[in-house]
Amino acid sequence: IDIGNYKNKDIVIRVVDQVPKTNNENIQISEVSSSHEFAQAPDADGILYWELNVPSQETTKITLQYSITRPKNWVLWGN
Repeated sequence: IDIGNYKNKDIVIRVVDQVPKTNNENIQISEVSSSHEFAQAPDADGILYWELNVPSQETTKITLQYSITRPKNWVLWGN
């Protein structure tokens, strides 16, 4: 996620995102990490957010990573 502040003053911004969510016990979402500290880590619905200070005329990048594990030879669609 790239955030650019093109204003003539510093800003504070809240960025909201979501990690995948599953009710299938055979699928696991894990190893959630970010390049910036979460203001709120993922909740039960996978919603998370950051509160960032972005200086005037600068950009900031957030990298969000997670792992999805499923059974071997899992068929996602069709037969």
